[in-house]
Amino acid sequence: MEYSFKDLTKDMLTEVLEMVKSTKNFTVEQAPDYIKQLLAYKLISNYIGVVICVLFIIASIIIPFYFNHFAVNLFCGVAIFVFFIGSILNIDNIIKIKVAPKVFIVDYISNLLNPKPKE
Repeated sequence: MEYSFKDLTKDMLTEVLEMVKSTKNFTVEQAPDYIKQLLAYKLISNYIGVVICVLFIIASIIIPFYFNHFAVNLFCGVAIFVFFIGSILNIDNIIKIKVAPKVFIVDYISNLLNPKPKE
């Protein structure tokens, strides 16, 4: 039995439409669970980020007591500043996730769709 080009095209389009419908149904069913898991992951990730930044801040405060040298003191001062900013950014994300999860999700999706250009 020979198929014409029209029949093959019709069969292929029918299969593609069925796949799109099943993908749409799967996406609609799984989206709430995915969002819940994403929020949990980002929350824990930001908590870990805050803990790591605080540990580095503490280390940067303690190190100059053992190595009293200008370069070490300068490096530790800059490190304290950088890790303080890092912890503030992580805390900001934690607040977004806890208080306004929809705002966090919209920001996250917009960053995925429109990444900032690298200079």
